[in-house]
Amino acid sequence: MNTDTTIFDNVKADFNKFIKNFTPEIVQKSELYVLNDKQIESILSLDKILKREYSDLPNYKHLNLSNIVKIINPLEPAHYYKLYVREKWEQVNDQEKVLARLDGKFAKWKNRIKKETRESCKLKAIPQDKIDEIMRRIDEEIIVAKKDLAYIKENFDDLDVRISGYAHRKVYGAISYKLHKKQYSTTLRNSVPNILWFKELTEDEKVRSNNELKLYLDKATLAFGDVYYCKI
Repeated sequence: MNTDTTIFDNVKADFNKFIKNFTPEIVQKSELYVLNDKQIESILSLDKILKREYSDLPNYKHLNLSNIVKIINPLEPAHYYKLYVREKWEQVNDQEKVLARLDGKFAKWKNRIKKETRESCKLKAIPQDKIDEIMRRIDEEIIVAKKDLAYIKENFDDLDVRISGYAHRKVYGAISYKLHKKQYSTTLRNSVPNILWFKELTEDEKVRSNNELKLYLDKATLAFGDVYYCKI
């Protein structure tokens, strides 16, 4: 049974029309929109529409608001934020885990390089005889890699073996933000706009926050640098 997505499509169109009224901050390829109380309420009202229409359906995850926009803090406003760049890659240094993953990593690499090479040749309309030659070279490369794998496994206790995706690490936009006294961070999405609900602290709130810090510093012990401590 196919689900009627008319409501979802209408909500998406309404959101896209609404968000065009604002200018985003850009980090990497991600867009961040900083909105106030009234503006965030307009977006949350769209979420209610989708929940009312689709929340009981098994494919609701494909029809909820997260497919249209990422709301970073839907429950309460932040009073501070900072954008930055975050890098991600696989890094495994634990030797037991590395050894357990070697065969799987080799098989995955071998299958990927063959698949990507064939797809690239097809895309470039390379003649079959040239493709055969390229694939023979790939097979030779795999044979050499298989010998390296055997050497690593046979001499594992004498080697420092690590799995690292640093050379092809991925770079993301990210945000650090504060809710009351707690600080959080999250990666921004590239596929949809990102929304931060933001509200400046009042002067009274700023004074209370500063007074609390001063009271803490008065009773705390300076350990070194900017590190303080005191008993709870």
